[in-house]
Amino acid sequence: MFNGEIISTRAVAAYSRVTETEMGDEGAVLVLTGGVSVPASAVESLREAR
Repeated sequence: MFNGEIISTRAVAAYSRVTETEMGDEGAVLVLTGGVSVPASAVESLREAR
């Protein structure tokens, strides 16, 4: 936002640690740090934690 006006709605990449996986009604779901869940189909890549 800039001066209270939305200037973009473009999707951006985000990174988070996966803490668990679950099988939901629509398939695999990844649970991220903080408890946020995302469908595995929405994830573009995974990498080993460093």
